[in-house]
Amino acid sequence: RWSAQGKAELVLRLLRGESLDAVSRAVGKPASEIARWREEFLHGGGEEALVGLALVQSGSPPQDPLIQRIWTELQAMESKKLPDPALSGRGTYSLAVQLMFVDAMMHAPSGKPWPSNGERGEIVAWMGKLAEQLAGGADGGTWNYNCTNAAPPKGYKVGGGGNLGLGTPALEEAAKPKGLYDHSNTQYAVLGLKAALLCGVKLKTEVRWDLVLQHFLSTQAKDGPAVKLQ
Repeated sequence: RWSAQGKAELVLRLLRGESLDAVSRAVGKPASEIARWREEFLHGGGEEALVGLALVQSGSPPQDPLIQRIWTELQAMESKKLPDPALSGRGTYSLAVQLMFVDAMMHAPSGKPWPSNGERGEIVAWMGKLAEQLAGGADGGTWNYNCTNAAPPKGYKVGGGGNLGLGTPALEEAAKPKGLYDHSNTQYAVLGLKAALLCGVKLKTEVRWDLVLQHFLSTQAKDGPAVKLQ
């Protein structure tokens, strides 16, 4: 029985350029089964982007063949229509990590600048599509696993920009999620949206950073250290 890590290592061998038949012969597994593992690995985008993000952050240049292969696969996913958001690259983790991966490539400390000026606009537009879906998944000041569009906070005007003031009852009420939420998904959503903005994405969907901040202030331990806001 192959572990998830073992399967991922075989997929990475394919992404590095080894043929499916060669890998199949080397490990004694049917090519059809390894191909299925590859589809499962690539199918959501998040795991693949996480590998690319780790490679860039560990010093590999964006021009590395494996990193470019991962980027090509992520772009190709845009044409795949899969019903489950969590499995179609549209889950919160997946969207966020893909945005973080491209941001890391654009601001990589090693290698030649990436992308070229001629490609940058197209790539930022691609990031914008993901970022809009991620922003639209907010529920109050939180996110859950899937990015489904949540209703805007009751009584809030688009473009309000924190006019209720942190800590006020009105903002506390607006920051409350209408459904289930997850702090880890919320953290990744914030990091993914930050990555998009750093790369020049202009969001049409308003991101209510004040609601996110209010949520975390409201859920922190009451007996913890004081938080000084700047």
